[in-house]
Amino acid sequence: AYVPTTNGAADEFAGFGIMQYELDHAHLNLLAVVPNYRRRGIAQELLRWLEKTAMVAGVDTVALEVRAVNTPARTFYRQAGYQENQYLRHYYRTPDGKTEAAYRMRRSLREQRFRAK
Repeated sequence: AYVPTTNGAADEFAGFGIMQYELDHAHLNLLAVVPNYRRRGIAQELLRWLEKTAMVAGVDTVALEVRAVNTPARTFYRQAGYQENQYLRHYYRTPDGKTEAAYRMRRSLREQRFRAK
């Protein structure tokens, strides 16, 4: 995502999302916003756009993993309608060889698709 500038300069890069699509489900691999642009609704807009794209592709469910200690991200996804449905011990490996737990979160897009019709 690029944010328009008001001074006539080139738009600035603000964030991006990567989603992998299967037949009826998708996996959100990464959603990131540049620190200077956080708390401006950019992540919500990116996630909304990715979900709309998934619905057009016929996807019913989106899944993702988030670090168990990343409370702000977990809260963000819960507020977006995702539910924690699996605790994944030792999911992430840290640079020093240790591991960190994660939660797998899912959201059904079916209800949203019916509302859009």
